[in-house]
Amino acid sequence: MASTPSTTKAHRANPLLKPYLIAYNALSLLAWAYILTTTLQFILTGPHVLPPVSSHGATGPLSATGKAQELLAGFGERLFGLSKGITHLPSPSSIGSTTASTIANDHHQQHHAKSLLAAFLPSRLSAYLSGSYAYKALGPIVVWTQTAALLEVVHAATGAVRSSPVTVGMQVASRVWMVWGVVEQRPETHANPLFTSMILAWSITECTRYAFYLLALLHLEPRALLWARYNLFYILYPLGAGSEAFLMRSVLPSIKTLPAALRHHKASGMAAAWDRLRSLGGVRGREWGAYELFVGFLFVIWWPVFGKGKTLGAKKRQ
Repeated sequence: MASTPSTTKAHRANPLLKPYLIAYNALSLLAWAYILTTTLQFILTGPHVLPPVSSHGATGPLSATGKAQELLAGFGERLFGLSKGITHLPSPSSIGSTTASTIANDHHQQHHAKSLLAAFLPSRLSAYLSGSYAYKALGPIVVWTQTAALLEVVHAATGAVRSSPVTVGMQVASRVWMVWGVVEQRPETHANPLFTSMILAWSITECTRYAFYLLALLHLEPRALLWARYNLFYILYPLGAGSEAFLMRSVLPSIKTLPAALRHHKASGMAAAWDRLRSLGGVRGREWGAYELFVGFLFVIWWPVFGKGKTLGAKKRQ
């Protein structure tokens, strides 16, 4: 997925391309190295007290979306004199009722995530992996660092690197979907241990990959890095892909309610289905909305895609 060094015509035609790729890979390496060291620090200093799940979803103050909105509002205030202002002040009674319902919902969502993992992770390990999203703003940093990988598709499409745009696009899209389509849309994933195992696998993979390509651009090829590049795949790929799949599963309602939900959607017609799609379903009540059905479909196809990717990755390393 990182920018592969090459001696293509594009490199010879544009003398600035190689310095750009060196800078891109170096900055990407630094970003993922920070994510890796922060993740390891979080695990080694745990277990941590879990922050409450944001009742604002993707626009919560700890989320990447919320921080982006805060940043843009700050720019507007400084550059154009726009006020971030408060439109109204809620009454004390409404604050009390909202807080009580939010706390109850937070406990329900965190209990749901933990119960799904009970069969897979020992409780002590789960405690050390839970809640990394809010630790030193790790979650938003992962979201924006992974979003920046969309440049990889541009590199491949323009011939700056010798990679298939389709292959790179699929690899990047799966991760961008995880951060924006799952993690940012469903705040209960922020406390899920699978988020930590996912970014741990991602960060080790990307640190190895970007270091490999950066040094190759500088005509260096350490044997230890070459070994890591081609052998850690057999551990990190199952860990990363498996964490992604089960993190998606954690936002889904009980499978027992799916048949009734499908009958309801069929009876309600396309108009109601479109309304549910626009509202991204009903996660608060753990209902099967359009969003949940789409995530469920991705969860099912994730496994054959995982098997195909593992086979192709193994062949490249033979």
